[in-house]
Amino acid sequence: MKQVSMKLIYWAAVICAVTFVAGASLAQAAAAPKSYPIPAGGQAVELAEGDWLRYTADVGRTGQYTMKFRVAHEVGDDPLFIVECDGHDVTGIMNAPYTGGLSNWVELSRPAVHLDAGRHQFTVKQVGGTPFYLESIAFAQGGEVKPGPRPNAKKWKLAWSDEFNYTGPPDPAKWDYDIGGDGWGNQELEYYTGRPENVRVEGGRLIIEARREDFKENHYTSARLVTRGKKPIKYGRLEVSAKLPAGEGTWPAIWLLGDNGKDWPGCGELDIMEHLGRNPGWIHGSAHSLKYFFKNGNQKTSITYVPHPEAAFHEYAIEWAPDHIDMFVDNNTYLTVTNDGSGWEAWPFGDPEYLILNIALGGWGGKVNDSQLPARMEVKYVRYYEQAEGATAGAKGK
Repeated sequence: MKQVSMKLIYWAAVICAVTFVAGASLAQAAAAPKSYPIPAGGQAVELAEGDWLRYTADVGRTGQYTMKFRVAHEVGDDPLFIVECDGHDVTGIMNAPYTGGLSNWVELSRPAVHLDAGRHQFTVKQVGGTPFYLESIAFAQGGEVKPGPRPNAKKWKLAWSDEFNYTGPPDPAKWDYDIGGDGWGNQELEYYTGRPENVRVEGGRLIIEARREDFKENHYTSARLVTRGKKPIKYGRLEVSAKLPAGEGTWPAIWLLGDNGKDWPGCGELDIMEHLGRNPGWIHGSAHSLKYFFKNGNQKTSITYVPHPEAAFHEYAIEWAPDHIDMFVDNNTYLTVTNDGSGWEAWPFGDPEYLILNIALGGWGGKVNDSQLPARMEVKYVRYYEQAEGATAGAKGK
């Protein structure tokens, strides 16, 4: 074991640092994690699977806290980690998003962590995936996740929607299907169909259902609903109220894909919501372009935590303007991407895109737990707003 130069940030003198100690699992012969200088100054700790970072802190008062981690991840499978308080997991599994290495950092926030007053021993444990870097840990008192303010209704006019107030197949005037099971470039395991077993409207909800069943050459089925050829989307605000599936290996998504004839990622992709069942509660948002995507190590991405997204409906939204894009969960912004003015390679988002709603299995979603299938994504509504006459572009919903 060794002491590590790290930062513990505390707010309003509620929590204060005592010491950090780092180590590794017995299987690794207690080889302590390495520390690295970072471009902004200071040190970052590299945590590989089995490594841990332990520290003692005084909690001034009992209550809800938000824990914030400044992290970076270079390459490979998603790094997974947890935080224990006195030996009990208080965060659930979190993952450090890909950033391209030590030159790019993101802040990962875990709200709604209950802590009792007193001195506690906290342990950050790397429990899977490839190594990642941890630069600082922060505590903020108050951790309840509250919806943000509704956007100004005077800015937007409803241009297209589906309230799913009917029964049967999705409205063919508004929706089409992607059909097939070739992995979709992501090593997905499902065969997408348009069958009612996989996609239907009932009880005022759109149901997309992933199932364990042999179908053609695949052992799983699901659905991928698209607005391609029905409703082009360019600029404005798009809202989808959804309850997400639970289950390891599930990978639901609400996203937009460019329809400009260019190959991916030059066509442009906007991921409003991606969720991995093996990492419940963490919502991913990303913007992909030819200049900025994961193979270049500079993908525009962020993640945010939503408690139990499988148990309640949440609104996943995007506001898209010529110079910037904002993504929201329950009207709280969690990703902003700006047009750097360098051309279509960086900003293909001047062309229309189409909406996709789907549940993938496997691939980035990981190993599927068959016992947790079938799994459903339920959608209460989809609403697309265009900017009202006289409203100012780029006003970010104000």
